Formats: sequence, structure tokens, C-alpha cells
Amino acid sequence: MDDQGFDFRTILEPREPKRFVPPPWETDSYPKKVSPAQEVPPEEAEPQRSEAAPANPPRDKAPSEAEMIELLADLAGEEPKDERALMNVTLAAALALSALGMVLMVWGVAAFVRAGAAEQGAGVARAGAATMWIFGAGFLASAIWLLYRLMKQRGVL
Repeated sequence: MDDQGFDFRTILEPREPKRFVPPPWETDSYPKKVSPAQEVPPEEAEPQRSEAAPANPPRDKAPSEAEMIELLADLAGEEPKDERALMNVTLAAALALSALGMVLMVWGVAAFVRAGAAEQGAGVARAGAATMWIFGAGFLASAIWLLYRLMKQRGVL
């Protein structure tokens, strides 16, 4: 038993599923129940089809490569081509990352120079400066990678 008195070891009895009741605003769209006397025979309920050409012919095999290429080309034509907003966001992110990376790299070099003049704790200062420079280089590399991917997607590279 858990702390609220429920016993997880007991098996619950299966419940009857709830009967579907349409919402009040859709009750008119659902047909009334048809009595067996009012049922339409199956041959009259199905519309007449011509025997020459079935509506959906059964497919015995997968589409050929040419059919698949044609279908994919049709789908590519339906996709929206407006990628301007995505390009602007990518450029803004690359600009912000490169600016942050350059600032961190400059601060890292400045901190490394100051660590050389320090009398105490020069090792810790050099480690901090190197870490700052490495993070700056990582941000700059991320910006370059974003620009590379953008140019690759646009077909420039």
C-alpha cells in the first residue's frame, strides 16, 4: 500500500467504455438509428461502377524509381520557398556568436599577458586565461559552422 491507502497489488476490474454522445451542437449531423425494416439492401446502397476501370486499382508492387522521383519532385514543388526569416535568424546568431567569441579571445590574451606579470597565482591566472581563450574560440567556431551550413543550404558552397 502507498501512503494514501491505495493498494497497487490488487487488479482493477475492466470497466465498460463510455458510450459516445455527440455534443449538443452536432446532434443534428448524426443520423437517427435505422430500424432493420428501413435498411437498404447492399446492392442498392452501393453506387454502380463501370467494370472497365476500377476507381483505385490494387497495387501489387511498390512504385518504380521513376514514379518515386516524380512524386518527390511534385512534393518539393509544394514546399514553401520563403526561407528569408530563417536565414536572418541564422545570420544574427552567427554575428552574436562571433562577436562574443572575439571578445572572449581578446580578454583571454589580455589575461594571459597580465598573468605573466603576476607574482602570486600565475598558474591559476594562466589557466583561467587559457580557458577564456578556448571558450572564445569555441564560440567563433560555432559562428563559422553556422555560416558554412547556411551557405551550403543556399547552394553557394
